[in-house]
Amino acid sequence: PTKDGRLNNNDLSVLTSLYENWPPDFDGSVHLKYLEQNIDLNWPKNASVTYFDNRLKVKFERELKTKLLLTNTPLDIGFYERTYFFDFSITSQPLIFGDAGSCSASIIPFEINSQSAEILRDLSYLSREETPEDTQIGSKLADRILLICD
Repeated sequence: PTKDGRLNNNDLSVLTSLYENWPPDFDGSVHLKYLEQNIDLNWPKNASVTYFDNRLKVKFERELKTKLLLTNTPLDIGFYERTYFFDFSITSQPLIFGDAGSCSASIIPFEINSQSAEILRDLSYLSREETPEDTQIGSKLADRILLICD
């Protein structure tokens, strides 16, 4: 950053380059399930980092490895880090791009219940350096989108 704390184009280029090289175990923050099966995504591409309104916006694309036929069967889209390093919230209605046909998307927000309250309590006991034993903890605390096409 510059002396006044602002990011210039060179800073944004450096940040973008960090999002072009992913660790081998990267599985992302978007997780798809179709018919209870995890759906694999291709490696991230077309990374960009922008700065607006005192926020960094990181964008990249991940395509499906295999196309899906979404007729009358919902695609479950979860936003989480497996070990709960980040807390994601879906804040606006999802947009469907391309040939959406008769597809619709609905948000299923995470709601605290007795089980999740216990999980959150247990997480609060961990230090910043510790990770939960449950490697799928993030999936239990995630907002989701259900995408369905007629």
